[in-house]
Amino acid sequence: MFTRFSFYGVLAVAFASVVTANAGEMAQKLPSVHVNEAGVGVGGYDPVAYFHDGVATPGVDAIRAEHEGVIYQFANNAHRDAFVADPAEYLPQYGGYCAFGVAAADDLFPTDPTAWKIVDGRLFLNLNKEIQQRWLADTDGFIQQADAKIDRVLAAKTATEK
Repeated sequence: MFTRFSFYGVLAVAFASVVTANAGEMAQKLPSVHVNEAGVGVGGYDPVAYFHDGVATPGVDAIRAEHEGVIYQFANNAHRDAFVADPAEYLPQYGGYCAFGVAAADDLFPTDPTAWKIVDGRLFLNLNKEIQQRWLADTDGFIQQADAKIDRVLAAKTATEK
């Protein structure tokens, strides 16, 4: 019989095995906000579109805004203006790192902008749709865990990068 501890241990091991292919990418310096290879947040997707349109929408390179050193792209000027007016309203949780990874593996993993969900007005991204299905099995529980862990996980990653 699984205990709660062993269940999450099994999930963490399974999660780690899924992301092994991304190890080289993660070996790079990890900023507090996940950016793609071009230095763009949310993988170049429009963070406002998730809330206003209910879909993952690629941003346009020519429609950008910078927030705390990270570039974000938008599908249109109205979305960019909404973001500039209140970035915190639209930024993904956990710096755009995988919500399940923070909760179940105490680690930071990249995300697929099409593996997303808004919960209580907060945008959550996951590594991929397979991992998101695991996260959806106990969304509230994983959010509580990740909320409690994110500062420690970021601090630990920052410390190992020095």
